[in-house]
Parts: sequence; C-alpha cells; structure tokens
Amino acid sequence: MLRIVAISDTHGQHATLDGHMPDADILVHSGDLTSMGKLSQWQDAAAWLEAQTERYEHVLCIAGNHDFCAEAFMKEGFEAEMREKMFPRVHYLRDSGVTLNGKYFYGSPWSPRFYDWAFNADRGVTIKRYWDMIPSYTNVLITHGPPSDILDWVGTQRVGCEELAKAVFRIKPQAHIFGHIHCAAGYKIFNGMQFVNASVLDDSYRPAHAPTVIEI
Repeated sequence: MLRIVAISDTHGQHATLDGHMPDADILVHSGDLTSMGKLSQWQDAAAWLEAQTERYEHVLCIAGNHDFCAEAFMKEGFEAEMREKMFPRVHYLRDSGVTLNGKYFYGSPWSPRFYDWAFNADRGVTIKRYWDMIPSYTNVLITHGPPSDILDWVGTQRVGCEELAKAVFRIKPQAHIFGHIHCAAGYKIFNGMQFVNASVLDDSYRPAHAPTVIEI
C-alpha cells in the first residue's frame, strides 16, 4: 500500500503547513504554489518543496493558473533548466509522468480558460489535446483543475472540465488529485476511483483545509 499526502493552492502560504504535514510515502502538490506567479515566490515555494524531500520518499508538483513564471519558463524554452536548478530532487511534471514505487504518476497544469491566467486553454477541442496525452496506464493523475461534476462546485455552478472528466473515466486512474476550486475542497470515491480536491486555502485565501492522505 502506498500512502500519499495531497496539497494544492498554497499560494505562497506553504509555511503554514509546517508542523501539520502527515506522514506518507509521497507528497503531491497540484498547483498554484504562488499568489501571483513572481519568480521570487516560485523560488521560495520550490525551496520549501525541496525541503520536503527530507521527510517524504518522493515529492511531486505541477504548476497552476497563478504560476505565471512557470508558464514563462515553458514558453521561453528554459523549463528544463528551471527544473534542474529549482527542483533537483522534486519531480516537477508538465504534461509528463514518472513511475514511483511501481505506480505511474502523470501531471498537467492546464485548466479551462478563465480571464487571462497561466496555463489556461479554451474548453472543448483545445484543452482536450492535453488530456489526450494522458497515458492509459496512469495510476495517479495530477491536474490543477477538477473534472466536471466532481468537487467543482462554485455556488450553484459546476466549473470543472468536461473533457477532463471524459478522459478520467476512460483511463480510470486509482486516484485523481487536483485543486483550483478552493470552496470545493474535499475527498470523494466514485466509480472505484479516489478524487481529491486538495486546496489548502479557502476562497478568502486563508488556511482552511488540512492536507489529505490517501492510500492506493
């Protein structure tokens, strides 16, 4: 059994979790490490995640829609250098995966377009091309945003991605970890899959939710 602790949407407040991180084999952060995507914020969050490798056997992360500097590294062709210098021991995933402890983890930062945030893609065929890249053998899927109809409520509106939901139910990973929608944080088992909205902050960007632990 593999024990995973999931967090998301720390928005620069990762230090508030110090002393509150549960024991596990693997730590997963599903994006929005920063508040406004500044390089200094990205560096600080990366350093905190690197420090977590002293506690966890493996640490994985993806970017989110607030992490503009991560998108800039990608667009300017310096992502590999950024990964090497800032995440030497952390598995930084961007439409890529890694096998750890016999399980395949795949991560993608994209979410449906909302104004002009980072890693946004139009709904429908545009964002679908990213979900089509997810391997069928994925055991743990890490995305920034939720699939449609699962832990994606904002008031009376569902805001998750329809194409992501189709991909998830086609691939059927053991677990799908995401964040993005702070007010929908929680855990759900559906169709034999574990879903975690691991948002740590609430809608007012205050620490409100504890890290979530799952086993696969």
